[in-house]
Amino acid sequence: MNKLNYEQFYKKYIKKAKVENKNINGLCPFHDDHNASFGADLETGQYNCFSCGEKGNAVTFLAKIENISTKEAWKKLNDIQPIVYTVTEYAREKKLPIEFLTSLRISKWK
Repeated sequence: MNKLNYEQFYKKYIKKAKVENKNINGLCPFHDDHNASFGADLETGQYNCFSCGEKGNAVTFLAKIENISTKEAWKKLNDIQPIVYTVTEYAREKKLPIEFLTSLRISKWK
């Protein structure tokens, strides 16, 4: 799968961002944060704020931060880096049986 550079993406929005191992941590942009409660996984793009409870992925993050729909956020992210999922990757991410998806004759998501 072509992946968005999550480190570059989140650094645009996260104050006091620090990369540690495969995570980026910093101040949450969704509330008045003073203790670096926001974290994102740099391999999956999944984020979580341990203070306000906000969580999701790069699409939901961009939609919330820019106050746009998830469809618009997906298009913006796809303009930065075209994203193509294999059926196996999609099944794993969505926790769906691969057999079900392949029975639908789906080969990729764009």
